[in-house]
Amino acid sequence: MAKIRPNLMVSDIRKSIAFYCGKLGFSVQMRVPLENEILMEDDPARTLRFAMLALGDMELFLQSRASLAADVPAFAPDMALGASMTLYMDCDDVDALYERIRKSAEIVKPPHTSWYGMRELYIKDPDGYVLAFGKAAGPDAE
Repeated sequence: MAKIRPNLMVSDIRKSIAFYCGKLGFSVQMRVPLENEILMEDDPARTLRFAMLALGDMELFLQSRASLAADVPAFAPDMALGASMTLYMDCDDVDALYERIRKSAEIVKPPHTSWYGMRELYIKDPDGYVLAFGKAAGPDAE
């Protein structure tokens, strides 16, 4: 195994793209509409079933509920979104990220320094997935 690429079941791919790209700095690498073709450019008139996002070395997949349930029968069409996990991402400046998004994102836990020496921030995405951002804390943190 060489890489992990989370594939999140989402209720509205365009809304999730706006969140991850607009608030967190990801960019869209490709989109797949219902007709199963790869789009490198957006066509707002077409309904999307999948999108691949990237930020640095990170990749994140977004897939519509119906599409993921059709591709993988274990995902029921009425399955709850969100998860009992976090997506933990390294972040250059947790406090700057917090200041940038604090009024427009749901903050689960504001910036804090953990007992294990990480400066962390926890937020939720539009579908309830908990996103964690962390950076090793220096001696002047908090």
